[in-house]
Parts: sequence; structure tokens; C-alpha cells
Amino acid sequence: MDVGSETAEAEPDKKRKRRKRKPKPEPPPPPEAEFDTALARSIIAVPGEPGLYRIDPFVLTLVADTLGREQDIPFARTTKKQRRDGVPAAFRVGELPKPSLWRRLGLRPGDLVLEVQGAKPPGPKRLLELRKRIPREGTLSVAVQRNGTTKSLRYRIEPGLAWTQYLEVEGERSFDPPPGKRSSGGSSPGGSSNSGKLSPSKPSSGSKPAAVPVTCKGGTCRVPQWYFDSLVGSSSKARQQMRGKSIGSGYRISFVGPASRKAGFAVGEVITKVNGSRTNNQLAMLGLYGRLKSTNKFRVESTRGGRNRVTTIIVE
Repeated sequence: MDVGSETAEAEPDKKRKRRKRKPKPEPPPPPEAEFDTALARSIIAVPGEPGLYRIDPFVLTLVADTLGREQDIPFARTTKKQRRDGVPAAFRVGELPKPSLWRRLGLRPGDLVLEVQGAKPPGPKRLLELRKRIPREGTLSVAVQRNGTTKSLRYRIEPGLAWTQYLEVEGERSFDPPPGKRSSGGSSPGGSSNSGKLSPSKPSSGSKPAAVPVTCKGGTCRVPQWYFDSLVGSSSKARQQMRGKSIGSGYRISFVGPASRKAGFAVGEVITKVNGSRTNNQLAMLGLYGRLKSTNKFRVESTRGGRNRVTTIIVE
């Protein structure tokens, strides 16, 4: 047996088996970056009105929770010696990292917090009482002294602010359907390579509107995963599918897009629950939206024309 020739024949086989390694996906942004992005959408300085901020209630909950733990709080009560020297009784703001929750709230190192809602801040042993002065609606006012000048910081509380900002600011995204799932009018698998990405709600000029890949039977609707991702992964796509307003009884629909219409929803219909969770306030809707991408089955309870309806949506 010729060992040398046998080895020579095996080498090409090994080469044929070698495949190009797929590039590694980009790592997700660090938690700090995601947290700062959330804060940017939840605390917004009002242009032209210094010291006035629009704020989502969940940020106030975060503030109260931070004060309740009494750990890593960048505030220190002014000392008796400082007060004898003319420094007012207040909390002095210490070092603040960039970015931080407190900077988003308009505070700066060295500020003296004089009043919260018109009352002087309590001493360190009664700091928890400060949480009782944080309202859940209306406007929260905080008086601070900065470089010897007293100024007012005002926080206009707007439930659902983070949700609204997400829909208005989030950039466009599109998704590739799997091979063979393109709508009529698009290129078929193995066809032209310049078919591009599918944008279900924006058909190209001269072509028929893209078919909506939603099938319904007996109150159950099925949606392909790639199409569902294209709807919930982009703020503009989400707005094109359904818009409405939270009322006392649920979420009243004021606009339905192609996918929502095919699933049987209509203008004026009120969605009362989704997977058992009520939909009668913006914070509930924000929480629901945050769970969309990790859920593949939805039980939607609604009322229309005085009748109760149940729609099951399955993502597959």
C-alpha cells in the first residue's frame, strides 16, 4: 500500500470540508448604555423653559426606591459648622457620574437641595419621609441653591412618556423573510439577487401591495415570526398597525393597520386584557410592549358593539 498517495488523496477532502466561519454577532450594548437610553426617553428638558422637565412616573418610582435603600445616595446633610458659617440647612449634592439619573434630573455636584414640594428635606434619619412627598401626577417642585443663587427644578409628570418617546424616536428597521416567504411581486428564491429587504407596509412603486401573511380561523390567528418581528421591532411599523388611547375600561383603538385588520380588530373596539393583564393605563401598555418580543402566544380580550370577544394570536 502506498501510504504517501493515500495521504495525498485525503488532503483535498479535508480542504473541501472546510467552511467559512460566520462572523460573530456584535455584542449587545452594556447595561449602562441601555439604562441611559431609557432615561433619555423618560426625562426630557422642555426647550425654552429652564428648570422644567417632562418625566415618566417610573423614574419617580426609581428615585423613591433609591432613597429608600439609603445606599450610594450622593447627598449629605450640611453640618452644624457649615450652618453656623451661613450655609443653609439642606442636602449637598456630591460627585455624580456621567451619565447618571441625578444629572438627568438637572442636579449638579455642589447643589444644595433646599426644599421638596415646599417643605425642607428631613434629616438623614428621616430621609424615608421624603418619598411621601413625591406625587404620582401633576408637578413636583424642588428648590436648589447653585453658586449662591436659588433656582427651581420642576418635573411635569407624564404617564407613558417613555412609551410615547419610543414610538416617536425609534429608527426604522426591516427584516428579511426566510427563503420562499416573499410576497407576490417580489423575487422568488434563486431569482435576482437585488430583491432587497421586505417592507410589508411599503410596497415598491408599480407593484401590488404586499400580502399580509396573517391567517385566521375560528378566533385564532397565526403570524410568521419574521413578520411579527418586523412589526414590533420598529416604532413606525407598530404605529402603522394599531394606535389608540387607554381609558378606564381598557385600550380604545382609534386606528388599525393591515395586520391588525386581518386579525379582526376594528376602530372603536376596546382591548380590555392581554394575557390576563389589564390595558387601562399607559404604564400597563408600556409593560405589555416590553414583553412582546419574548412572547409567542397572546390571548386578547376585547369588547365591540356591546359584545365580548377573545382573539388568540400565535407567533410561529
